[in-house]
Amino acid sequence: MSNPKDSMKSTWRTDKTQWGIPHKILNHANVFHEDLTRPIPVHAKTDKLPHLPDWQSHRWILIHASIPLAIHQLWLHFTNTPFHPIIAFIFYYQASRFFAFRQLRSMRELGHQYGYLDGDKHARDGVPDVGVGKTLLSIFQIPSYHSFNIQSDFSSKYHYTALQSTSGSTGITD
Repeated sequence: MSNPKDSMKSTWRTDKTQWGIPHKILNHANVFHEDLTRPIPVHAKTDKLPHLPDWQSHRWILIHASIPLAIHQLWLHFTNTPFHPIIAFIFYYQASRFFAFRQLRSMRELGHQYGYLDGDKHARDGVPDVGVGKTLLSIFQIPSYHSFNIQSDFSSKYHYTALQSTSGSTGITD
């Protein structure tokens, strides 16, 4: 007999009577891979795949990544005061969340336009009924984890390089 907590069944989006706070927050964020009111095209495995050139993906990323940098630069230019480190962290954290959600919505639109690779066998898995809280928690943890990971990775590389340049050695002691 299978454990109901292991089920990948996702019915909660159509039954609002079982919604709690995590359900409402996820629904408000609207970062689902499919819109339940629109059909998704299904293609045979033998059909040709649409191609998205790398330069278009890179252009999308560069344009969207430059927006918070431009806003920060405009702030510096007009006020001549830098962001406090805590304000800068909050600003870039919120910007990364905003553009991550925008990217997920753009990917949903591509899915509705072109379909998915495994769409001919079964429908896409949604957020399972038993995993809504975990999914919501992971959405909020990922950007903070990535910003911490990038910062700690940068610090360790910078520290190693600084040790190497000042001591003339590799920075490793016996």
